[in-house]
Amino acid sequence: MVRKITLSDGKQIPALAFGTGSFGHLGIHDQSVADGIRALEAGFRHLDTAQMYETERAIAESIQKSGLKRDEVFVTTKRESRRLSPSLPSPSPASA
Repeated sequence: MVRKITLSDGKQIPALAFGTGSFGHLGIHDQSVADGIRALEAGFRHLDTAQMYETERAIAESIQKSGLKRDEVFVTTKRESRRLSPSLPSPSPASA
């Protein structure tokens, strides 16, 4: 049984996430997609990305190719401090 954390809205997120690492900035998009698919096939339902890793697009593609519904997978990301704004946050590259 996977331990879960209850969020303020009552939803539960798996405490253990698959970390996508830093392959994205090395230009290894296909490897990042394959790693994401393997993680989902292994049962992970929480994928952790970061703008600095540049794996957000690959993880989105992994979820699409996995056949899972988007609402079955949690994706967390970390913002780069250079992309923080006192007004509105800047979009991640995957949503730009």
